[in-house]
Amino acid sequence: MHAPLSVAGRHGGNVVWDGVLRVTGMGPAQGVKMATDREIALEQSLIALLGAAMANDVDDNALVARASGLILGNGKFRTADHPYVSMSVQELADAHAKALEIAATDLPS
Repeated sequence: MHAPLSVAGRHGGNVVWDGVLRVTGMGPAQGVKMATDREIALEQSLIALLGAAMANDVDDNALVARASGLILGNGKFRTADHPYVSMSVQELADAHAKALEIAATDLPS
């Protein structure tokens, strides 16, 4: 026995599922994407790497600028093509901002 089309949709329930996601604000139309475990781990690694650089008195702004240049330039350290190039630069900027935010919490108030 199968659910009627009005419940299951033409794609075995995907229409209903998509509808639930949209109603809850988590659907593709809202641009929301759940992070994978690997994405979470990579973000954590990048934030920790930037934190380690800052803790070792490395100029984090210069490091991020250089890394962004390596991504934007078509050199040997660039391993992805568009649209991942601009996304990578944005992720690097976001991780840098998060690392700076975390570092600022250590400052005496």
